[in-house]
Amino acid sequence: MRTSRRQWLGAVGGLGAAGAGLGGPGTAWATQTWRMVVPFPPGGSNDQAARLLAERLRVSAGVTVVVENQPGANGNLGAATVARSTPDATTMLVSSEGYATVNPILFSSSMKFAPADLKAVAIVGFQPALLVVNDTVKSPRFTDFVAEGRGREVSYASGGIGSLGHLTMAYLAHVSKMKLVHVPHQGGAPAMNSLLGGHVQAAFVAIPNALAHVQSGRLRPLAVSSPKRLPQLPDVPTVAESGFDGFETQIAALVAVPSASPAERRANLSRRILAAAATEAYQSFLLGGGFVPASLDEAGSESWIAREAARWKDLIVTRQIIAG
Repeated sequence: MRTSRRQWLGAVGGLGAAGAGLGGPGTAWATQTWRMVVPFPPGGSNDQAARLLAERLRVSAGVTVVVENQPGANGNLGAATVARSTPDATTMLVSSEGYATVNPILFSSSMKFAPADLKAVAIVGFQPALLVVNDTVKSPRFTDFVAEGRGREVSYASGGIGSLGHLTMAYLAHVSKMKLVHVPHQGGAPAMNSLLGGHVQAAFVAIPNALAHVQSGRLRPLAVSSPKRLPQLPDVPTVAESGFDGFETQIAALVAVPSASPAERRANLSRRILAAAATEAYQSFLLGGGFVPASLDEAGSESWIAREAARWKDLIVTRQIIAG
């Protein structure tokens, strides 16, 4: 499901009142040029979220906001830019939590900063993964798929080592004892093409990437990795309810700033972002992007990230996952 222009404009409009109070035109904070760094290529969900927020800040706070895409090094390049920036909360990272969870374990050689150099001030949504299979898999239900995968090897595609699709399937293999063979690709689009072409049999993917193929019948949805069923796909069960209690994997949509930024500014920014995300239009925007809306302040965001870092470290070490 795609976000319509009406939804996008509504989300921008809904941010107006929430953005007020970030700093008037006469304050030093507001007269500086603000930067939002997205550590991924243009067009993705993080990029869209950043540009939506930047537009409202230009209108409501009278500030100049520049969105910069700095892809590379699995997100470490853009994260390093923010971590090394002046700690005044005018340079923000709009990203997932990988810079503090998976990257320090799998991609530490490209990290030019410490995870503690960044502080997540808000999480506005979580994006789970959808397990889809092509017609080379005969199992009609997730439980049957698990049984099939215990009896024979099943190949799966991912957007790359350390991606949500990779780690979710590795987690499933760990708890289910399935014989899953990883075939990494350079991004989600090649992985999807491989699945559609029958070169692999399954994949955990973002909902927007698979929905059209599910609706056309080319792919079958078997389960979602979220703790609860998704409003976008209410008939698709969770992995947790299908025999693996507690199974949950998802990535966050978050905003982070340098940790040394003034606490008052961090708190101010957190409140405004969460207020913006609570509007009906922005909730629709998140749902359209395959997210489950959330509202975590700095304390909640940092606590969630810490739990994820510990969880993924344990899995990566146990499964002996290495980058490249």
